[in-house]
Amino acid sequence: MEKPVKEWIDKPAPLAVYGLEKPLIRLVLKQGGTVLADCSFGNYAKKDGIYAQVKGDASVKVADPDIGILDRAEPDYVEPPAAAKK
Repeated sequence: MEKPVKEWIDKPAPLAVYGLEKPLIRLVLKQGGTVLADCSFGNYAKKDGIYAQVKGDASVKVADPDIGILDRAEPDYVEPPAAAKK
């Protein structure tokens, strides 16, 4: 989420143009029950980037597509399902 932004699109077309109406990746960072960041990543952009949008921000960004390598297994990043109430 800290990748350099190559371009800002302040008046974006409909989100479907960027693949953001059904994002390829949605990243939500939480601390306890508080959402710290909610970012969606869509289609690859023509300028060697990937379209991204932060929830609550109307602009679309073209971000560096190199997300690097995660240093833990997937279960360490995925929120476990809520326990069923009895």
